[in-house]
Amino acid sequence: MSVTILGLKDYFEKLNKELCLAPNFIFGGDEAALREAIGNFGDDYMFGDFGEINSSLDGLNRMQDGFLIAITLAHPYGVNSITNDDILCDQDRLLKKMNVLKKELLKRDRCVPWLKYLQEPFQILPFIAPDISRSIGWTMPMILAGADMFDVH
Repeated sequence: MSVTILGLKDYFEKLNKELCLAPNFIFGGDEAALREAIGNFGDDYMFGDFGEINSSLDGLNRMQDGFLIAITLAHPYGVNSITNDDILCDQDRLLKKMNVLKKELLKRDRCVPWLKYLQEPFQILPFIAPDISRSIGWTMPMILAGADMFDVH
C-alpha cells in the first residue's frame, strides 16, 4: 500500500461526509488558499493538514513509516458579533463532533491492523485562529503509522 496526499484528502473528505461532521472541507498546506476558502465559509468546516514523515528500520530491516496529520473542526465567526457563551457552546458542540471522529478512527484501526491513524497518547487541542476568519474549534494531531507506506523498501 502506498500513501498519497490526494488519497488522504479523499479519505478524510469521505469520512467527514459519512459522519456529517462539517458542511465545508478543505485539505492542504497552502495558507493563502486556506484563508480565502474559510473566509467564504458561513458554517463549520473540517480542515486537514499534513506535516513531517518519519521512517525507521528495525533489526530485521523492516521499514516503519509515520506521517503527521492534523484534522481541525472549527467554526468561522468572520465579522459577526459573538459572545463568550456563543463561543463556549460552539466549542462544546465541535468537541463532541471531534470525539465522534476519534471514535470512528479507533474503530477503523481495529479493522486494518497494519495501518494506524491514532497513536497513543491521543490529543485534542484547542484551535483559536483570529487570523483565519476568527475561527474557533479543535485540532486532533495524529500519526498515520504503517509498514513501508511509501513503497520505498
